[in-house]
Amino acid sequence: MRWMVVQHYAIGTQTFYLQILQAYCAFLQRKTIPDATHNDVLEFLASEASRGQSLQSLHHKLDSLRVFYDFLKIGGMQTHAPARLIRLRPVRRQIPRVLSEEQAQKLIAHCRNRRDRVLIELLYGTGCRISEVTEIRLENIDFKARTIRVFGKGRTRIVLFGKKAERAILAYVGDRRQGYLFTSDLPPQWGTVLRRDKSWIGKWMDYGEEGGKPRVKQRCLGRIATMSFWEARGRLSSLLRHEHARRPDRERPPRPVTLQTAVAKVALLAGLGNVTPRMLRHTFATHLLDGGADIRVIQELMGHAWIQTTQVYTQVSRERLAATFRSCHPRGA
Repeated sequence: MRWMVVQHYAIGTQTFYLQILQAYCAFLQRKTIPDATHNDVLEFLASEASRGQSLQSLHHKLDSLRVFYDFLKIGGMQTHAPARLIRLRPVRRQIPRVLSEEQAQKLIAHCRNRRDRVLIELLYGTGCRISEVTEIRLENIDFKARTIRVFGKGRTRIVLFGKKAERAILAYVGDRRQGYLFTSDLPPQWGTVLRRDKSWIGKWMDYGEEGGKPRVKQRCLGRIATMSFWEARGRLSSLLRHEHARRPDRERPPRPVTLQTAVAKVALLAGLGNVTPRMLRHTFATHLLDGGADIRVIQELMGHAWIQTTQVYTQVSRERLAATFRSCHPRGA
């Protein structure tokens, strides 16, 4: 784990590799790692396949074991890497689904609030990953040069954004110039009304202690015989105005799943079906390629370590060229 930190592996990759290594060690049972052979690696993959793991998932597991055995060779604990002797059937990379320019414009037009507008503008206009967008800080945005310094996949890179995205960001942040671009907007605390014996009990979290942990507090709101549930609900709401029930404003970004859900809701409003942040990232690259951008430039903007990862978008453009030829040329059918 420490070696992966030094090698700048992404946090998600570190966690993923650790889980696979734990499963591999559990599979070996009493056999030690140096005693394991390529047959043990093959049997481990076979057991994973029997549990319904896809071929692509098996490739990921094999890759992690190769990295692990390479690490052991570097440290002198292994003379060979058994995982390097295993070859799996190649996985055909699927062509990513992308939006057309009209669909992207329609998606932006159906944003319900300023936060959603900034989110869609950045995902489609910069090609950032959702994890990178979540962690953007205002201090890392240069409005003069219209650039953002983002961190993802173990490295920092500079992305560009346009004037429309700039206007959306400024309208959203107002006078703020520090902290995370997207804040974790927690809703007000409502508390809970419980029925206990013959009384209504109000229960809530108290945030009165400075820097301390919140405490659970409760109070009797009235007797059930003389008060309805909604009357008890109203009394608790009045009580919370005078208690330390307001959640403190913490300096933390929202979870990526929160922003993913926001994108999905905007897409449903626009009638585009299921749209994800990754799909907007694919759309960013495809539209650049269709506009004549060099593949190396797209690689740098998207933060791909390998050009082969970026070249999948050339297949998307070829598909579009073929579809256009078949539908528009008299002899194309």
